[in-house]
Amino acid sequence: MTTVKPNTDKLTSTQPIVLSFLVTLLLAFGHNARVVANDANVTRLDFQENGKGVLGDRNNLSGHVNISEVFYNGGSFWSQGKPTALGEWMNKRSRFQVRFIPRDTTKKKIYLSPPRGIPWEEIDTDGLFKQPILFLDSDSRNSEIYLSEAECENLRHYLVERGGFLFVDDSSGIEGEFYRSIRRILEELLPMYPIEWIPDDHKMFRCFYHMGGAPVGMNPGNRPLALEGISINGRLAVVISQRGYWSLFTGSSEHYCPGAMRFGTNMIVYAVTNGNVSDKSEFSP
Repeated sequence: MTTVKPNTDKLTSTQPIVLSFLVTLLLAFGHNARVVANDANVTRLDFQENGKGVLGDRNNLSGHVNISEVFYNGGSFWSQGKPTALGEWMNKRSRFQVRFIPRDTTKKKIYLSPPRGIPWEEIDTDGLFKQPILFLDSDSRNSEIYLSEAECENLRHYLVERGGFLFVDDSSGIEGEFYRSIRRILEELLPMYPIEWIPDDHKMFRCFYHMGGAPVGMNPGNRPLALEGISINGRLAVVISQRGYWSLFTGSSEHYCPGAMRFGTNMIVYAVTNGNVSDKSEFSP
């Protein structure tokens, strides 16, 4: 009787394949385990649609913040688009992640003051006071901005009592109606807190990236060398720019300006770590 011997050569040839598969599987499992562990460190705080929180310290910062588009009775604060480029810059270069939420990704809109005639279920009535920072850009017509009495009162309450932060950017290139009207609104809204120049050594320029002051924006020759702002009880609460950063933040400009992206990052980090809206219970200044 003929005995059939196993083909040991064939078995031997498959061993490296099996071994390689097992090694790959183990490496993949180990990588995923590290990712999950790392994500767990970043997401220990409760980040909902309007969530915001920061962990660690200024040298090892992590966390997450959602920033929504806000409306007033005359239009949108993001009149010229979503700051996509700024979000991509931050999320690629830091463990402090940002998500910008525009009008078309949420049913409930956030208003300075809920307008009449809109169904109640379509309005996020408390959303304004969950925002660690508000971005306000001039529209393409550089038109005057009007706020109702209720909107002004909510904005004042947001900035003073809630510890919020407002960034205003005039991208028109001229000192026109938008710039003059927003200054007038803020002067009437916060008479005890004057609009002043922000020094180049301000904490905002050092809270994440170390910067020597405000970077160049669009058409720098037409803009002042410094930024204006309003401080409330020692905390910078309003920044007013005429440098046209918004078109750089949205990516709509053909120019690339890393300085503007660093500035935008610093401003958000400053608003989150110095304001009273965000969860800082696990952050060490």
